[in-house]
Amino acid sequence: MKSTVIYLQAFFFLFVLNLSHPLKAQCVISNITVETFGCESGDTFFSEINFDYSGDVGEDFTYSISGQQDGVYPYDALPLYLDVIDVPDFDFLTIIYNLTAIPGDCNGQDQFEMTVDFEHEFTSDFFDLHINIGNGVVIPNIPYTDLPYTATGLSEQCTADILISIFDSEDDGCVHSMLTSPVCCSFNLCDLSNLVVDVNDCDGTEFGASVNFDFIGTSDEFDYIVYDDFGVEVETGTYFYSNLPLDLSFDNTSDSGFKVVISDQDDITCNIFQDFDNPCYQECLIYDLTAVPVTCT
Repeated sequence: MKSTVIYLQAFFFLFVLNLSHPLKAQCVISNITVETFGCESGDTFFSEINFDYSGDVGEDFTYSISGQQDGVYPYDALPLYLDVIDVPDFDFLTIIYNLTAIPGDCNGQDQFEMTVDFEHEFTSDFFDLHINIGNGVVIPNIPYTDLPYTATGLSEQCTADILISIFDSEDDGCVHSMLTSPVCCSFNLCDLSNLVVDVNDCDGTEFGASVNFDFIGTSDEFDYIVYDDFGVEVETGTYFYSNLPLDLSFDNTSDSGFKVVISDQDDITCNIFQDFDNPCYQECLIYDLTAVPVTCT
């Protein structure tokens, strides 16, 4: 097992006392660390003690760990490797971290799968998986050795984020949670995009425009409205998505431009619009005005 450096104040108290001559100057002992190794059995483990020292130190030092063990050792014995240490009533803090939850494919019953993975330390042998879908899904007593774990047969959740929680099976206080995006199998949210209006050249006072766009999660038909540059409706209609592009015809020289608005027939909030110019627009011009007075009679 990989060793772990544990700073003593977080786990147990180690007291080191310099056994110097009382007439010598005060010494300094600092940066005390204990490197711990894998448990041998129960609540026993191996460890290695080291620290920095300066000033007028004696030849030896003594140590006490939680009042359980004492000894006298020379400084040149550092780092000091300790035999098995009994630690009564000592519990390591269980940790679950780096949780990931990745949705998988949907099946034909509007259900999907979710693969979870994470890291853990000082846990029991099993964990419980909680997923807040519907009335809640709980899968208990999953072996940590099964990670990454894939939960199947989960009902779709199309609107709200999904909360994933991991509990250690023997320690409810050891828990880690995360949110993941909704998963929708039965339909996609309506979306219209990439609207393009291709305007033809003017032919006298007439011109045409071809309207096309991308769509997903829609009904079968959409409504369209064309406005002039004053916001007045000049054409409305309903059209099948499957028949795109939509061709429009205009006989107009008075409006400088138009706007076309596309809305899904079943969801008016699913819409898109685009402005386009009128190639036949003829601006009214009065210019080069002259006024020449004539001779009085």
